[in-house]
Amino acid sequence: MTGAAAVVCLNGDTVARAGFGLTPAPTRQHDMAAAEEAVAGTLTARLDIEGVGEVAAGYCACSAEIRRPGSNTQCAAGRLTTRALRRALLRARA
Repeated sequence: MTGAAAVVCLNGDTVARAGFGLTPAPTRQHDMAAAEEAVAGTLTARLDIEGVGEVAAGYCACSAEIRRPGSNTQCAAGRLTTRALRRALLRARA
């Protein structure tokens, strides 16, 4: 896992649409679509950003074999998705 991207479209204070992507792509993209649909319709004040990151981490297919030796063995998908979603929300509000 080396990167995450998020895009959010707001309708007032409600998430109208959301999109998430993880790279490289050892993710189950159809499951990410389910996460995007779960976020849609949520008020931004009630959006569990860390929870969305945890969901994304669950869809990542990282394995110990593809990580650098001696590096943290935890997949970064959740943390990166959380950061990307925070930035996407800031952009959408601007």
